[in-house]
Amino acid sequence: MRLTEQDIIKIVCDYYELNYNAVVNSICKKKELAEARQVSMFLIKKYFEKRSLEKIGQLFKGKGKTGNKDHATVIHGIATTQKRIDLYQDFRKNISAIESKIDTKEEVLESYHTAIWAENDYYYNDRRDIAVFIRKAIEFLKYHFYPPNPFKSVEKGIAVNGYSGFREHSR
Repeated sequence: MRLTEQDIIKIVCDYYELNYNAVVNSICKKKELAEARQVSMFLIKKYFEKRSLEKIGQLFKGKGKTGNKDHATVIHGIATTQKRIDLYQDFRKNISAIESKIDTKEEVLESYHTAIWAENDYYYNDRRDIAVFIRKAIEFLKYHFYPPNPFKSVEKGIAVNGYSGFREHSR
């Protein structure tokens, strides 16, 4: 499990004490909702640098042709948030508080992922060991209960134990 865009939006909503659906699905332009959307867009771009602006806009509902926020809205949201960080110390503290929550969640998810991976690795190693044991046990049982047939074990035309399996006809 990795940190997702929805996780960031949820953390921002929790910080601003807003409903997730109100921020994501609403086209309302109330200051609180717009600020939470813009901060979410800013942080998503920060934590997911390779995510396109169009993909970020698709996370939020809008009035555009596709029904989502377009890339221009995302650019505006990121720029507005950056300006507010540069101008207002209180806002900068809010953003750093949200970032610390995101980092904490990311660390928790990473440690959980590492623990699950390690647990599964041990599980798979145990399964491999058991499979090897079973395979060797089957080979042992086959050999002792079903010994190889000397008549079928002909190598390079030479019979095993000097016996080819064919009767010699006397004339």
